[in-house]
Amino acid sequence: MGYRNQKRKFYLMKKQPTKPTINNTIKFTVVLYVLAVVGILVIINACKKNSVQSPTPGSATTSNKLDAGIVTIADMHKTADGSATIVLLNQRQQVFTISDTKNISSLEKAFNAHQPIKLTIDPHAATIMQVNEPSAAETDAFNKSQKILNNSGTSYSLDNIDPKSLDLIGAKIVPSDTTGRLTNMIPNIAAAEQIFDFCAQQSCTLSNPLYQDTICIPFQYVIDGCYARAHEMCWIIENKFHYHTQKVFSYANKGADVLSVLGSKWGGCCIYWWFHVVPLISVNTPQGPKAYVIDPGMFDQPVLLSTWLAAQQNKTCSNDAHVSKISIQPFAAYTPTDYTGNNYDTDSSFAATDATFYWYSTLKTCP
Repeated sequence: MGYRNQKRKFYLMKKQPTKPTINNTIKFTVVLYVLAVVGILVIINACKKNSVQSPTPGSATTSNKLDAGIVTIADMHKTADGSATIVLLNQRQQVFTISDTKNISSLEKAFNAHQPIKLTIDPHAATIMQVNEPSAAETDAFNKSQKILNNSGTSYSLDNIDPKSLDLIGAKIVPSDTTGRLTNMIPNIAAAEQIFDFCAQQSCTLSNPLYQDTICIPFQYVIDGCYARAHEMCWIIENKFHYHTQKVFSYANKGADVLSVLGSKWGGCCIYWWFHVVPLISVNTPQGPKAYVIDPGMFDQPVLLSTWLAAQQNKTCSNDAHVSKISIQPFAAYTPTDYTGNNYDTDSSFAATDATFYWYSTLKTCP
């Protein structure tokens, strides 16, 4: 919490701060991170991958690109040809497959019992490499960390609706702040662009980020981590710019639907998600209030909600590309807790957000 509070102070300053004590803290944290990664790799090699060593949500090593963590399963179903099983995780936006029968059985057991499971996954191959049952202590700690928002927000099915009509919901964004601290409507697109540019300047791809003493935002790694990026950007929008924001989640949670995106900014590979989330803002335009999103991982400027949705239905990557539904949620919503997209975990301490940023800061979208 201390480091997070210092980071917030940096965001609110006009000039780049110089805090030796914070730098020392960061250096110490980085050393711990390096030691942790080295330790994990040594143990994995020694045990020939017989056990998962790190349950840290969002963890990914920079050398072998494996990701290890305790997660819950949103859904499981067979691929169209029946050769593998598709696995969707509440704590990851990426779509994974697995073909090992024994591991599938362990996943099904955890899924049916609504219990967390410990996985090692390969993000670039989109496969689950290893499945282990967490200890009783790990399960208990995971369950206690869950702070759930049930049936919050508003959802829209995209089956029988013109996506462009959703741009008009910008006039309906309901303020969650009752103190008068936040302004509900961003006055014009220029102000929205200023917010976008500030967020984009936190990117890990820059050699000299705007606030280099803070954790950078890994916009360059859009395979996963949208939930952490959205959480941070919402905080920036509300605390630096003082505008009200919500989050919009898009889902491919019906039939064979998948969110399919061409990573044009990061090498042009195809990316597949089952959900995606970004900050949703209301912008006053000459045509009236419109719903815009801030997504520097996909775009170079604020875009209309309908434009954002269309980009996730790239048919050159998948014929099944389709957004099943969207859900507009309060800032507090972090990741979904089930396949419906109606219930959400939270991250009020930003601990999961910061951990995700650390692990993804050096990774790339397209290998």
